[in-house]
This record gives sequence, C-alpha cells and structure tokens, in this order.
Amino acid sequence: MENEKKVEKSNFLAGIKKIFHEHPIITWNIFTLISLFIHPLFSVVFFFVSLIFWAKRREELNKQKHQQMIIDAENYVNEVKNKKALPTIKPLVFLEEGESAFLEEPTELNETRAIREYSGGMRGIGFRVAKGVYVGAGGRSGTSESHQEWRKIDRGNLVITNKRLVFNGSKENRTVPLKKIISVDVALKSIEVAVEARNKTMIFPVKNGYIWGAVMNIVKSVEDPLNLGDLKLDIQFK
Repeated sequence: MENEKKVEKSNFLAGIKKIFHEHPIITWNIFTLISLFIHPLFSVVFFFVSLIFWAKRREELNKQKHQQMIIDAENYVNEVKNKKALPTIKPLVFLEEGESAFLEEPTELNETRAIREYSGGMRGIGFRVAKGVYVGAGGRSGTSESHQEWRKIDRGNLVITNKRLVFNGSKENRTVPLKKIISVDVALKSIEVAVEARNKTMIFPVKNGYIWGAVMNIVKSVEDPLNLGDLKLDIQFK
C-alpha cells in the first residue's frame, strides 16, 4: 500500500513537471496572475521566469524539428538507394512525353523587388489666395534611395521533374529547364534557386528543404533518375 502511494505521488509530480516543461508560458503565468494579488514585484519576477522557460522550450522544439527533418531526408535517400531510382508522383501539372515528376508541394514564389524610399521634406511656403489656388508652394526636397526587399509574388504548386522545375501559380507560372539552374541553396524550410540569365533568385518555402535539395541534386547529376544503377549517393545532412 505504501509503495502504491509512492508510485502515485511520483507519477503526480512527474505529470506536474511535464506540464511545466511543455507549457511554460501558461503555467508560470498562472503564478504571475496569482502574485498580482500578493505583490506586484512577484508578478514581474514570475513573468520573466515564464519568458526564460518559454525561450528554452522553443529552442528545444526547433532542435527536435530540425532533427526530424534530417531523419525524414535520410529515410528518403535510403529509399532511393534501395530502389536505385527516385520515387515518382502524379502531379497536378501536365507532363511532357518522357517526363516524370518526383516532388510536388504547395508553396509561395518569393523574389526581390526594388523599393524606393524618400528622405527630406517640402521646400518653400504656400499661401492660399482662392479656393484650390496656392501661391509660392514648394516641391519635395531631399534624396531618394532604392534597395531590394523580398516580396511574396504568388501562391501555387512547385514541381520538380527530370526535365524542369515548374511553379504553377494563380497569377504567374515559372518553368525552368534543369540545365539552366545554376545553383540551389538549401535552408531548413526553403530552397533558393538561381537561374541562368536571371538577375534575381527565387525562394520557395517547403516543408523539408533537405529532401528538395537532395532530389534536385540527383536530377541535375544523372541522365536517368529512374535508373540510378550503381550510383553512390553520398548525401549528408546537417
């Protein structure tokens, strides 16, 4: 009986600890609200404690997501190694003769756009002499500067095949032959594609940038992604 009580107490404390660990912003802020009725200083302390534990929890979750993406990418590459071919899918876009698709995902097309900003003010002073008539009104003075900013251009689907990279959007479509892709920079949840004869790169958010990077690396490196033969895939993810 005594052992059962110890087990129950241990499970209860473990449950409380788990709640505080998984939901720090909620649990600690309960103390923040309670301490408002005791002393305002205590509420400030509990609030900052909740922020500290929340930041640690968020960092932990991000590391877990990162690790899971690496595991998913490694499993995908192992499947390719076992089959000695890239798995094919049936995309929403129409394929050409002899064309096979390997990945498709809803995404956004992001490109840079020139943004012009003005600094300065108005010069001169104007006087109203009649309705809609001003005398001596000056114009804008100062300088203007232009810089590039990333902007979302459109939403749509991104497809990679053995011949091209296709973005099928609601307003804009982009079709890039594989031979014109200069480079692909892979991030955790996006890929950045540089294309020959284009000054601007394109960024596409994806669920797992590692898998997209691996597939694009394979289709760019081999003649037939459906028959890899004895090709050694030495792809490492970090």
